[in-house]
Amino acid sequence: MSGIRKWLCLFFGVALAAFALPGVAQNTKTFTISVSPASPPGVPVGKSLMTATFTSTSNGTPNSFELDATTPGNLTFDTSYTPKIIAGGITGQLATFNSTAIQFINTSPIKQNKPVTIQF
Repeated sequence: MSGIRKWLCLFFGVALAAFALPGVAQNTKTFTISVSPASPPGVPVGKSLMTATFTSTSNGTPNSFELDATTPGNLTFDTSYTPKIIAGGITGQLATFNSTAIQFINTSPIKQNKPVTIQF
């Protein structure tokens, strides 16, 4: 009887570990981003429309992303033009938008290797 209890305890211990360990595994999200000018003719010198393409390369499904202008003076976002998602088949809410940051939140999950493009 004692031997059966030991085997049952071992079995339940292994089963518990099998279900608990994936929950504590690190959920790393990796991505690529590319930025390019997309200015149509007639845009004043010093201003240009840009596009940024964000691609998730991990199994995670990010539901927000942010672009920052980290070097003040070299790049600022024109607040007279509202950034928008123009490709990728997702929707999102513009949460932060000022001269140094653009943040979209509550985006529908961004699928792996499916690019999302915003224009700003």
